[in-house]
Amino acid sequence: MVFICLPIEFLLGLIVALSLTSQEKLKKWFLPIIIIPMIISPTVIGLVGNLNLNPDFGLIGITLKNLGLVKGAILGNYKLAPISIMAIDIWQWTPFVILIFTAGLLSLPKAPFEAASVDGASSWQTFWKVTIPLMKPIFIIGILLRFTDLFKEFDKIFIMTGGGPGSSTEISNIFAYRVNFQFWDLGYGSASVMLLYIVSFLACLLFVNFTTSKDIH
Repeated sequence: MVFICLPIEFLLGLIVALSLTSQEKLKKWFLPIIIIPMIISPTVIGLVGNLNLNPDFGLIGITLKNLGLVKGAILGNYKLAPISIMAIDIWQWTPFVILIFTAGLLSLPKAPFEAASVDGASSWQTFWKVTIPLMKPIFIIGILLRFTDLFKEFDKIFIMTGGGPGSSTEISNIFAYRVNFQFWDLGYGSASVMLLYIVSFLACLLFVNFTTSKDIH
């Protein structure tokens, strides 16, 4: 989920944020609508995903079934279930990335852009040579926040598939839950939870060190 959802959310968030900063009317009406999935509880998002992906009465499920794209239950297919969960996560949390990037773009100083315009830089050159370097701290913050959220993901997957079918959607947190509270192997479960803590701590430490380095300022 981290290696698929995070890059997609980053790119979509940046593209939409760039569009919103150049269109004041679009920003006024679009932002309140797109943040709705973000403020809904992950448990409710999981239930919404379950209902909509149902091939018998779900809007998305029926549509895909009528188009002949899927057969049977989408969340019961070991190939489609992970894709569906990742698609729902992208739908829910891309607005969060959009908000961060939009705020970052609006807070950038005007002087570098005016200097680039005076020097005759094109829009593409201004984007790569001015916008991207100035936005690096914002990018790091957005990536760190989304990484930590993805790494601790549990609610949606537990509601939608419980880690199944089989173990196709069993991420590390679902695995730790099963070991501790279904199999009651508390020794192995404690070790798995501690390993997750160490990995998340090292990842956050790496991000923080990179954020505070002089290279990105």
